Amino acid sequence: MRRIVLALLIFAYVTAGGGHRRRGPSRCGLPTFVTRLPKDAQEKILKIWENYEDGDDCNKEYQETKDVLDDLPKSVRLRAMRPKGPSFLKGASSDVREQFDALWKNHSIPKDEKPEQFKLLAEKLLNAEQLKEFNKFYEAMQRRREEFQKKLNQLTPEARAAHEKLAQLREERHKIFMEASESVRAELNDLYHDDRKRHDHAKKNKITE
Repeated sequence: MRRIVLALLIFAYVTAGGGHRRRGPSRCGLPTFVTRLPKDAQEKILKIWENYEDGDDCNKEYQETKDVLDDLPKSVRLRAMRPKGPSFLKGASSDVREQFDALWKNHSIPKDEKPEQFKLLAEKLLNAEQLKEFNKFYEAMQRRREEFQKKLNQLTPEARAAHEKLAQLREERHKIFMEASESVRAELNDLYHDDRKRHDHAKKNKITE
């Protein structure tokens, strides 16, 4: 199955320290604080980012995420967005976080195999309470994966063929992005971020006109 993006995104952003900041996302991808949001908000944001691949434009996902966050009470939003890290890595050492990060960055492992590799690593390194939180998250990701596959199976042959082509394009974009140097990826992220800011500014001006 192709749709394991959610599990990979969360590991990438919570272990490497990327993700969103302040009132909206400053970089593409699932927010680091998603596990601290109310359950209904978590579900909405996980759904928004489930098909995202590194290197894709994320203007649509960014705006939809911002809309979900803006609908939350200010106190709830601020409490969730404080940089405490995900619940299943609470109290984890820097060495443990680095091992999760190293697994994410190991592109010799096929993407479809990584969720199970992360599960094995969690069982090896996390304490009982951390593992309990990890399993909650992992089970939620598996449910999302099954839901997506069920919908995929219901597509018409034409729609499924189009989906497969789009998935291949996303894979190619992801490969190009991840094979670039860190400095190049940083430049691209800045480019996408600047484009989002211009988009938001133009939208705001249009609304106030």
